[in-house]
Amino acid sequence: MGRAGRYNTPMSAKPTMPALVFEGPDRLRLREWPRPEPGPGEVLIRVGAATICGTDVRIVAGRKTRDVRIGHPIGHECAGTVAAVGPGVGGYAPGDRVGLCPVVSCGRCEYCRADHENLCATRITLGYHTDGSFAEYMLIPALAVARGNLFKLPASVSFEAAALLEPLGCCINGQHEMGLGELTSGDDGRRLRLVIFGAGPIGLMHLLLAKARRGGTPRADAPAAESAFEVVVVERLEHR
Repeated sequence: MGRAGRYNTPMSAKPTMPALVFEGPDRLRLREWPRPEPGPGEVLIRVGAATICGTDVRIVAGRKTRDVRIGHPIGHECAGTVAAVGPGVGGYAPGDRVGLCPVVSCGRCEYCRADHENLCATRITLGYHTDGSFAEYMLIPALAVARGNLFKLPASVSFEAAALLEPLGCCINGQHEMGLGELTSGDDGRRLRLVIFGAGPIGLMHLLLAKARRGGTPRADAPAAESAFEVVVVERLEHR
């Protein structure tokens, strides 16, 4: 049945739910879709907010095809409320507010053990290998639950903000890999300059994170603070 098992097959059991189904390049259709029921180790969430990733845009445009299943709901950036849990699930209960990390790795290979889960050869991505978050409900596979990809949210974090945690996490990881948090100054003692190419959602997240790290005001037009580095954003698109 494939790596994602039965998640690849639309279920015929009732009740149904509204879902935005990808039917091929440039074709999305709002349909009634069978509402999943959690099996052993699984968690069903009711989606409270789902954001549109640039990858979703490429899928709909037909520019991303790998691991994409035609005839299924897509979407992977989301947050919501636990609606039901399957047998054997501990630590989650109906009503819990949760966020989601969509990339599910094995946790055993050399890449996972080296904290490079994105290179795991058997990883799956929720919303690609499984039915996604552009629906009223989303089923979280047992492996994702066991690996900690589903995490509880404090009441102070809205679903709309939590849906952006995955792309924000990518930016945090990228800046950590750059050693940005440890920067003090250049080798010659001069202040360093961080250049961000593109002022789209990811670029703006990098901007806000960088300004927070250096202690500056998180605004694109804010003057440079007296700190180890300054931030410059380069954008070629006039509408941005």
